[in-house]
Amino acid sequence: MGSIADTYDAMRAVGRSPDRSVTLTLSGRGQLEVELDPEVRFTHTEAELARQIAGAARIAIAAFQQTQARAIAQAVDEAQAAW
Repeated sequence: MGSIADTYDAMRAVGRSPDRSVTLTLSGRGQLEVELDPEVRFTHTEAELARQIAGAARIAIAAFQQTQARAIAQAVDEAQAAW
């Protein structure tokens, strides 16, 4: 059984924009990786890129929250089983 801190260290959540031009990866310790399609500067206006980043962020945050909830539920279950 690992600690909840170890679980957070290992957590990752990925969000991709609706048009797949932006990929955001969130880590359990607050790191954010941003990957842009190499052609994005030719295919998107500033406003369109902002919309794609926001869409990817919404998806990544939702995925992270789901992963976090599962990790907490598992830690609670393990703690209750140990009693």
